[in-house]
Amino acid sequence: MSKQKEKTKFEIKKIDEITRETQFIVSADKLKPLFDARLKQISSTANLKGFRPGKAPLATIQKIYGEQIYAEIVSEKLREKIGELAESSEETIVSMPKVDMISSELGEDLEAKFTFSVFFEPEVKDYDKFEIEVEKEEVTKDKIEEVINNLLRNRAKFEKVEDRKKTITGDWVQGVVTISTKTGKGEKLQPEPFFMKLGEKKYPEKVETALTDAEVGTNVEIEDRLPANHQIKSIAGKNCVFNFSIEEIHEEKLPELNDKFVKELEQEKFQTVAELKKDVESNLKKELENQQKSLVLEKITDILIERNPFKLSEDLVMRESQRSAYMAFGDPKKNKLEDFDPMQSTQMFGARSEKMLRKWALLDSIAKKEKFETNDSDLEKEAEKISEQTGEDLDKVTSRITSNEQKESYLIKLTREKVLDFLESKTKVKFVAVKKTEAEDVQKTSKPKVKAKTKKQKAA
Repeated sequence: MSKQKEKTKFEIKKIDEITRETQFIVSADKLKPLFDARLKQISSTANLKGFRPGKAPLATIQKIYGEQIYAEIVSEKLREKIGELAESSEETIVSMPKVDMISSELGEDLEAKFTFSVFFEPEVKDYDKFEIEVEKEEVTKDKIEEVINNLLRNRAKFEKVEDRKKTITGDWVQGVVTISTKTGKGEKLQPEPFFMKLGEKKYPEKVETALTDAEVGTNVEIEDRLPANHQIKSIAGKNCVFNFSIEEIHEEKLPELNDKFVKELEQEKFQTVAELKKDVESNLKKELENQQKSLVLEKITDILIERNPFKLSEDLVMRESQRSAYMAFGDPKKNKLEDFDPMQSTQMFGARSEKMLRKWALLDSIAKKEKFETNDSDLEKEAEKISEQTGEDLDKVTSRITSNEQKESYLIKLTREKVLDFLESKTKVKFVAVKKTEAEDVQKTSKPKVKAKTKKQKAA
């Protein structure tokens, strides 16, 4: 029987809430056999000038390769000890240990110190009562009309404008844009078609201003700096020239809103305009309820975080930020998590990631304290909910969320949702009217007052 490998017993020193230190020693007696074996292995195949292959003296081999061989052995031992530390630690290690070499010369004991961060489980408190204010939005006629107008626009027809050459606000402009960089030798990208409506404020103001009152058949150039996280990496963060070639102007013709139009929507789900508007109103109310619930839960977790401060590993925040960047900008077919720079990712997503990690840690602590559990029955209900919302086959949804890859994450998610519902039940919510913006107030007060005409004035 092979002798079982002896593992290191680490003595962990607590530096603060999340920082730990430990030291270890590997005796020179254990390192020497490894070094000698590796030296002989190289010696048997070494082809050195002045010696037949494999016949060079060990002293010569050691002089040439000894330092490299020992450095490789030390590196292997460090990786081995990091693995043993992670395996034996009673706490969850969330960072790669920082290594400080104390002794590492050939012929001496190998001695090193590891400094690392652990996941801290906060002792959560003060979660028995919450009082918050939330703005309560109402479904207005304007919001219903906005949804109806979007339905009309989705079925709009576009007619080419022939009686004028200059663009105006409200036009749809068609053409080709070419982007080139100004720095260094410059880089010119392939021309790309564009079709955009002027006046919707969906595009940078510079672009809309330049393309308004522009003439068909001409080119318009603007200069601007692209954001650092632009999807085309070669031009991200650079000053660029945008050359718009204007080819055509189109006007949007909306269909008439009547019962005939309504009957053609969604496989004759509605028969009249009134039915459509009622359904739109119902869906908007559900959306607002969901938004308000999300806002309530967000405010609860903000208060919970404020009441329960604790130290969080910077490495953990950086890793979560990197994951967020991958989820936001990555393509699973082209990118890996490692493609996203941790420092840049943290600049973009650090604050959000830190808040999420604090929230999860506190919710998990409450779940443990209050003995919340999630089981297969909860997963079945979640599968039914997803299937109903997406239209995906129930069996496929169930198979996916109960698979080895996803089951654990869904159980954690559902447990946290139970905790949030529990906290919401302990919350007194005061709904207040939505605060009007300064612009809305100005618009309201600046409307001229119109007096009704008297009968004599009408007769006159």
